[in-house]
Amino acid sequence: MVPEFDMSTGLEGLEELLGMGILEMLLSDLPSALINLAVYIFTGLGLYTIAKRRGIHNPWLAWVPYANVWLLGCISDHYRHVVRNEVKNRRKVLLGLEIAMSALSMVIVVLCFKMLFSILAVGLENLETMDEYMAQSLLTAISGPVVVMALLSLPLLVVAIVYLVQYLTAMHDVYKSCDPGNATLYLVLGIFFSFTVPIFLMVCRNKDNGMVPQQPAYYQPSSTAYRPSGYMAAAQPQQPVYQQPQEPQQSAVPTWHSVSNSQPTYQPEPPAEPWQPEQQ
Repeated sequence: MVPEFDMSTGLEGLEELLGMGILEMLLSDLPSALINLAVYIFTGLGLYTIAKRRGIHNPWLAWVPYANVWLLGCISDHYRHVVRNEVKNRRKVLLGLEIAMSALSMVIVVLCFKMLFSILAVGLENLETMDEYMAQSLLTAISGPVVVMALLSLPLLVVAIVYLVQYLTAMHDVYKSCDPGNATLYLVLGIFFSFTVPIFLMVCRNKDNGMVPQQPAYYQPSSTAYRPSGYMAAAQPQQPVYQQPQEPQQSAVPTWHSVSNSQPTYQPEPPAEPWQPEQQ
């Protein structure tokens, strides 16, 4: 039988946790939390600027959690379509993996809290003095969450690896669309030093060196060409019409004679007889 949770006992256990240095540990993490906030803000600003300049729908999604990976996938898909003529759905893949990874993580966190409350219900001071029956009850209470967490850890690991590969591929596409010469360098540095990602995005946000140059005026794009939101095709000037020059007309005046089949036949006039003086 699992012992019931007593609020007073739980609060005492929570005070013991705080006395063990939990509060000091949270305060020591404050600088890293501020750094993560700055990384989030500047990353959103870089993605927002790139998406807005290229006419992608809803650039404000760069500031929304979970939706920002959708916008990142949209920028990657736009680059693939324009430059390589490929149709990708990386935006959908990134969003689906993000939701799946968060759902699995949330389940594991809930199970961890369940185990923590089971331990607090017994009391931290009673862990060393509990009898065999109470120890068996506590083990039964926490064994279920432990098994479930172990079973969820493997799919969570697989989803995290696939998400990381898709995310890095999308970031590489963004870098190549802005600065192809330094795209690989930016990606490698971003893997080992995550704080450099917003720096590179801010540096590249106003560049389009990797995009296909605009076509000349006489180029007529196909009806299925990718056109982002707000795209307006430029007016195409009319092409000049070249006419074949006419052949010069002959100075001789033709004479038409009727033949037996009533078809006109062209015959030149006979040459005039030479002039001879009259004899006296």
